[in-house]
Amino acid sequence: MKLNDNQKEWIDRLHEIGFSSREIAERTGVSKSAINYHLNGRNKKSKPPTSGPRVLLFDVESPFIS
Repeated sequence: MKLNDNQKEWIDRLHEIGFSSREIAERTGVSKSAINYHLNGRNKKSKPPTSGPRVLLFDVESPFIS
């Protein structure tokens, strides 16, 4: 189910004041999974990177242990 902007706004508001996904689903008529998908996507987009680029170091002089 694709959420419209009005539904997204209501979901965000209800979540911010402490309603659970189940409670939001009951109040809005939107499935709990659609609410969780929206909230998880929103959280991923809004988080800034916690650090710079990741670097993988590999020591070629150490013996390989299997």
